[in-house]
Amino acid sequence: MLALVRNIFRSALVALPLSLNAVAGDASTMLRAVSSDPYPETMTKLQRAIEANGYVFSRVQRVDYGLRRRGYDIPPYRVVFFGKPEEIRFLSVAQPRLLPFLPLKIILYQDGDKVVLLAADPSRLAQVYPGPANDGLFQTWRRDIQTILREAARSE
Repeated sequence: MLALVRNIFRSALVALPLSLNAVAGDASTMLRAVSSDPYPETMTKLQRAIEANGYVFSRVQRVDYGLRRRGYDIPPYRVVFFGKPEEIRFLSVAQPRLLPFLPLKIILYQDGDKVVLLAADPSRLAQVYPGPANDGLFQTWRRDIQTILREAARSE
């Protein structure tokens, strides 16, 4: 069952930015953190970390709920959406080809007694959408997501 859950997570992350998979289908396309805190506490810390780093928490998609309704017995699994509204509005006009990657996303899932947080590494997009402005943007997103993951996974 754990293998099924991992495959579902990987499929979801690959579907978030399909071109990342075309660039490189290995673990280096992922940013990851692990929390030993309970799932609800990790979710709360993630939301706080998103806002503390200048982003707006948008919504949570409860993927596990839909899968359970279809007969799968899986642990908690959520996709958290966040971004900077003014940045998204600007990019929708200036670089609409980046819209499939927005808002940014982090997946949380329970793995035994740990909570895993995963995000696609936005810096990999520079290989598909090169240019100095994009490189800076993708590196900023990467740095911010790493900070958010670290803060959400930190035990107090």
